[in-house]
Amino acid sequence: MNNNNDDDGEGLNFSEDNYFSNLKTDIYGRNLLYHPVILSTQALLHKDLLNFENGTCIVADKQTSGKGRTTNKWSSPKGCLMFSFKCIVSSGRTLPYVQYLISIAILKTISSLTKNIYSRLPIAIKWPNDLYGMNQKIGGVLCQSEMMLESSISYSNSTSYAIAAGIGLNVSNSEPTTCINDILETKTDLLLNNNDPIKLSREDILSSFFNHFEPMLEQLDSEGFSSFYDYYIDNWLHTNQEVLIKEENGMNSKVWVTGLTNNGYLLAVDRDKNRYELHPDGNSFDFFNGLISKKISPGSKV
Repeated sequence: MNNNNDDDGEGLNFSEDNYFSNLKTDIYGRNLLYHPVILSTQALLHKDLLNFENGTCIVADKQTSGKGRTTNKWSSPKGCLMFSFKCIVSSGRTLPYVQYLISIAILKTISSLTKNIYSRLPIAIKWPNDLYGMNQKIGGVLCQSEMMLESSISYSNSTSYAIAAGIGLNVSNSEPTTCINDILETKTDLLLNNNDPIKLSREDILSSFFNHFEPMLEQLDSEGFSSFYDYYIDNWLHTNQEVLIKEENGMNSKVWVTGLTNNGYLLAVDRDKNRYELHPDGNSFDFFNGLISKKISPGSKV
């Protein structure tokens, strides 16, 4: 559905025709609400989340009050893909992993649209919900959830959750950091037969994202995150990253990140192979400057 689609003369308005021509899903992205200008796609979706159809996507050319983590704002220059969509998971156990699944789906989207040149592009996941390219932030994911009443859903499990997932991704906007197309342009040496640099559109990325995400969510809901774990770790920035934590005795201690725990937090070890679960304190802008540690007892499953 198009809401007030007035071209501003720059040719950067979202094309619904191009989007739907490549969409192959059954549910996700089928109900599209397009706004050239909006306060926030995430705010609109989240405030009435339970009444929106599952898979509904809200996309905008410009946000005047984009929402990031906690009270942070997301900048929305022209060329940035900004969208929010509703999804449902049937268990609270998989809820923390949806943001990770979204990041994986975005990487798979870039890979498929760039004919797998992506595998050598400097784009990676920064835990828990950012995407970085050329050592700069190019994307972010925000998930907000609400428990659904059993009478309002088709699942038999009364603890199903509706999620408002908001994504901002720098596609062709060189500011305020860099963008996917700028990164592709710097990698012309990866192209064969002197082909022109690949340029991605917001429409192609959004439709391809949902094409990847829909079957992945079904798999997450039925099997858990284990089948996606290796891909996530292979494409993040943090393996063997050194982190300084504060012990219960008040002393600072060095640990090294090795993966994720079963709760979706960071797993780290110290020099003596003691294991720690690390999670953010909820206040620090940089997660790795505000981590709270929990020592894991020997023999415990992580």
